[in-house]
Amino acid sequence: MKQFSIKQLVKLLEGDKYYLNISKPQNRLLFIDKCNWLISAIIRSNWQLKDERLLQNLNSKSLKQILGDRYYKQIIKSLQSLDLVFVNHKYSANRFSKSYSLSAKAFKVGVIEESVHSDRFKHTLKTHFKKRYEVLSKNPLIEKILINTIKLFLTNNVPGYLAKILPTVKAKKPISNLELIDLWLDSINDFRLSRYDAYFSSFRLINDINNPYEIFNLSIFFEPSIGESGRVFHLVASAPKLIRQSFLTKSKEEIYEVDMSSAQPSILILEWLESLKSKELSIKEVEEATLCLNLLMEGNIYSFITKQSPYLLQMEYSKMKQSILTTLNDKIKPTKLYKELFVLFPNFMKWINVIKKNEGYKQVSFIGQSAEAKIFVNVYKELPSDIFSLIIHDCIITTFENTTLVKNLLIKRVKKLYQGVLAENSDLDKLFKVEKVSKIITIN
Repeated sequence: MKQFSIKQLVKLLEGDKYYLNISKPQNRLLFIDKCNWLISAIIRSNWQLKDERLLQNLNSKSLKQILGDRYYKQIIKSLQSLDLVFVNHKYSANRFSKSYSLSAKAFKVGVIEESVHSDRFKHTLKTHFKKRYEVLSKNPLIEKILINTIKLFLTNNVPGYLAKILPTVKAKKPISNLELIDLWLDSINDFRLSRYDAYFSSFRLINDINNPYEIFNLSIFFEPSIGESGRVFHLVASAPKLIRQSFLTKSKEEIYEVDMSSAQPSILILEWLESLKSKELSIKEVEEATLCLNLLMEGNIYSFITKQSPYLLQMEYSKMKQSILTTLNDKIKPTKLYKELFVLFPNFMKWINVIKKNEGYKQVSFIGQSAEAKIFVNVYKELPSDIFSLIIHDCIITTFENTTLVKNLLIKRVKKLYQGVLAENSDLDKLFKVEKVSKIITIN
């Protein structure tokens, strides 16, 4: 059973009066464990959202359950006094809790994993995990995700992901696995590397886990949850892509994903086309709707925009994709790309702008994520319980033999949801693509 901690936390605590006044060694270990739990809670929330600098709301009820009614405020106070934790004291009863983040000092000192020291706190955590597992597993969707998570096997592929994330490795000269490990050891204080290392070491522990309850003991574990949009947030969905490339199943089968081509633009276009059903359209609107539908069915939305956009043409794919998504989901800003999209899809962009003006810009991404959940979550629930499968927002991962089943169900679901837009015989084969996730890389 491990938690996150700040390097040299014990030494730092020697500057805290409350800690120094704890006389019994076992009580000091208990205090350290509780400090580490709060640090871990902040880190897990950050990594869930893939942004370690954000303030995270932590419910006072949970803090009291784990840290104790009498002591949780003192633990927060001690970590604040050491400038390791920042607290935003604003909260609203029954709406949102106080929020917390690690300080710049904590990031500079560095994050490590540490075993739970005191038997008393181990018992507290085990009791808490058992209760939470019993509650969570009552939801069939969450239970399915937990069961399939422990079907994963992570290969020992440290050099495979280090080569992609260590900036020093960008040099053209060949580099050995041993040199990669040395570079990693020199850079381990880097928070991104700490995140990769924590995910890697925790998922390696899953290799020996056969009971879903046991994954609650992992330092990186956070409880699966279903967002307001219907999206499911869970451990594997938050794992870095390079870590997922090292996955096999416990049966040593390679893992594949079935995902939607240009998912968010495709879904927003389907929602726009759905909104046109009851309207009398002009010739220009019909032409644009036909163009968008054809691009969607061919899976070519990103490709078409890029070819038509001088701004995007020379841009790396991931940056291009992010630029388009930002333009669609962010506040209305007259950027070069915004103007180009307005020329390409004037009526679609007008629809987007009306939503932003009337309901706020965040409503666009909410519409996209809600529709995405209606497609992918629904299909995931339908999948047989005896096959390996996990949902990761706009894709489902499974083994190769089950990709055809998943793809056919996704196509069927889209046709059902948008039957006023798509004909029963519409060819959506290119809307969903199958790609191999497992990429076991060996670097010499």
